[in-house]
Amino acid sequence: MLIDELAHGLEPHRTIMLLAALSAKDKPAPLQVFVTTHSPVAERELSTDQLFVLHQHDGRHHVLAVGCD
Repeated sequence: MLIDELAHGLEPHRTIMLLAALSAKDKPAPLQVFVTTHSPVAERELSTDQLFVLHQHDGRHHVLAVGCD
């Protein structure tokens, strides 16, 4: 599933409810969901192993894992 700007127009508690509806906190997660967001609420609700930052530099894309092993 792909969701662009997860929290756009949502109140914080509704963002949390949407993440719960996507089973974001289930282990193992039953869905693979790609989400773009600038929302600190969404970022706070997810674990660090679920978060990645994508940057483009010199025409190349770089994916950085937020979590630590």
